[in-house]
Amino acid sequence: MTLNRHHIALTAAVLFASVLAAPRVHAQDAKKAPAPVVYTVGKGETIITIAQKVRYPKATENQMLYAIVRRNPNAFSVRTKDRLLPGAKLTIPDEATVLSYKREVVDREVASLRKGEALYVDGLAAEKKGDMPIAIKAYIESARLGHPLADLRLGELYDRDNTRTLPRDLQESILHYQKAREFGIDVKDQRALTPGDPSVPTH
Repeated sequence: MTLNRHHIALTAAVLFASVLAAPRVHAQDAKKAPAPVVYTVGKGETIITIAQKVRYPKATENQMLYAIVRRNPNAFSVRTKDRLLPGAKLTIPDEATVLSYKREVVDREVASLRKGEALYVDGLAAEKKGDMPIAIKAYIESARLGHPLADLRLGELYDRDNTRTLPRDLQESILHYQKAREFGIDVKDQRALTPGDPSVPTH
């Protein structure tokens, strides 16, 4: 009888200890998932200066830059040369997400995006001057380098170019809109939806 009581007491103690330990394990797991950090863009700041400022010790500048761009594709100004406006909110990806991007892949992607960005800004400047042929050429080259805002602009121009520099081309419009969407860009006021849309004129 004494052995049975001892056995029961020991079993109860083990179960009680397990119950007490469980919440502590869950609390530790919860701490491993930090809340998103929101960064407010200051005057004169660029995506490069911000990436340098918030970079994790184990991450490269390109990894940090690329991760921020991918996390915030709609935070960038579409029609101005100042890509990040003061007051814009950026969600900073956690360290695990940043480090998940392979360095060699990111280096290639960032190099293409930088070249594409320069061409996109050239396109904006030409369009502002009313030189649409030069603007469109810059946008096309920028889009080939994977710049999502260039794809967005081409989608709009192929959809409804009031200057008539580009022909109305439903298929091209859809293609560029889709590429912009794949990067995470919100495509608004899109008229070119499907080839069978009766509201879209044919040519």
